[in-house]
Amino acid sequence: MLRAVRVDVTTWSLEMTAPSELRPSEKPAGDFELRRASVPSPELGRFLYTAAGGSWYWIDRLGWTYEQWLARLSHPRVETWVVYEKGTPAAYFELDGRNEAEGDVEIAYLGVLPAFMNRRIGGWLLTEAIRRAWAMPARRVWVHTCTLDAQHALANYRARGMRVFKEHTESVVLPDAPPGPWPGAATAARKEIAMSNVEDRLAKLGHKIADPGTPLANYVGAVQTGNLVFVAGHGPRRADGEYIHRGKVGQDVDVETARKAAELVILNCLGSLKQVIGDLDRVTRIVKLLGMVNCGPDFEEHSKVINAASDILVAAFGDAGRHARSAVGMSSLPFGISVEIEMIVEVRD
Repeated sequence: MLRAVRVDVTTWSLEMTAPSELRPSEKPAGDFELRRASVPSPELGRFLYTAAGGSWYWIDRLGWTYEQWLARLSHPRVETWVVYEKGTPAAYFELDGRNEAEGDVEIAYLGVLPAFMNRRIGGWLLTEAIRRAWAMPARRVWVHTCTLDAQHALANYRARGMRVFKEHTESVVLPDAPPGPWPGAATAARKEIAMSNVEDRLAKLGHKIADPGTPLANYVGAVQTGNLVFVAGHGPRRADGEYIHRGKVGQDVDVETARKAAELVILNCLGSLKQVIGDLDRVTRIVKLLGMVNCGPDFEEHSKVINAASDILVAAFGDAGRHARSAVGMSSLPFGISVEIEMIVEVRD
């Protein structure tokens, strides 16, 4: 029997309120076919649920009876759509439009079977789920995801144009390992969430991508529009929320300390970037960096300070990390921090 553990789970609810807000992802290479399962089948429903969700703690329906599955799948406003590759089920989504009075359609479940992960199905699958939801019809399409889901889930929803309208964290009791499609299968299926190549390279250099935390005002750490992500200005913030290396460079802070501040700042930027896109291996180019140094009018080594951040990006992303850049002096920066950096990044779907 699996040991029970208590964990904090953050859940995000996202919505789309107009079909025009969809940012579609192209169909991936392969012989993929999307078909609706029009005949209610508890056997098929449970198979898809356990196969796609067994690695992500989809456990709510495991105790359902045949009658419960049949009642759910027989409702005229509940639809199951399956992606096949050469006749083999590869992914699926379930839409729940039972809240017809409000005009809501929920993407109740959306998942890829383990053998078909890393085939770039997720973006296209979500695109088709949103399109079908609007056609049911709907006045709003919504979904929820959480920290127990696949690593790229939240980023995928945001990339398609969905917006977070609610976020909450609660402590829940779970088995210490997900059930898997069948007992013992979860470990292999969860290889998809291993550390990215970018993070692995940084770890070997002694760097760790920072948790971006929560902004202190009415803004977000990064915003994606199309294939570009605009990362807000970040400072040298530690994991405990404290800003360090404060003061004017060349007066209160020496250049080497400012370079350490720039390294911490860029790791914080990458943390916010990861929060939006899910996997830093999706980065195709660091496009532009704006480095700001808190200094007096006689300081001239702005570039030397910001070079520390640029060096980390090239170490992490190789040639894709080489970027256009400005390094400028500021008479002051928020909280008296010595360095602030913002950047623009190109990512793939």
